[in-house]
Amino acid sequence: MKKYTKINKLDYREFDSSDFNEVFKIFLEFQLVNKMSDWDNPVKGVSDMMKHTYWITEFMTFTKRCRYKYVVIDTETQDMVGFIYFSEGVFSVRSEVLELQLICKKTKYRFCLEMKRCLESVIDIIRNDRKVYAVLGEREKFDKYLKFLKKVFNVKVLDKDQFGNTLIEFDY
Repeated sequence: MKKYTKINKLDYREFDSSDFNEVFKIFLEFQLVNKMSDWDNPVKGVSDMMKHTYWITEFMTFTKRCRYKYVVIDTETQDMVGFIYFSEGVFSVRSEVLELQLICKKTKYRFCLEMKRCLESVIDIIRNDRKVYAVLGEREKFDKYLKFLKKVFNVKVLDKDQFGNTLIEFDY
């Protein structure tokens, strides 16, 4: 059984460009474990060096595209635990919609209610009466992940797009 590091209190702050390397390390660790299809499919069958080169280039572009970026901090250790990226209207091309683009955490931490609280606090700050959606691509243990999202965040599954991605709405 995997041993996780316990977190007692988390906080978040806006992403600063100096955070990029640490955020990318978190993304890379998370991606290697969860194999998110949007990031994994383009690099199937290539060397690890080519994967990392592709991922850092794409992640840099992706980071610039996202309007709302936050890092999650363990308040006791000041360790960066994860990050949250949002955009306005990427999926629907409407600014009255807020879209969760990516959320990752260090794999040594088990998901906890403090992480949920951080995400909900960020949503509350940037929501402005907008609906909050996410488009979920395939990943390792997708059905288990979707069940978790429904239970913890009360998400509604709305539809699948032509690429097989699942559109969800945060309903709280």
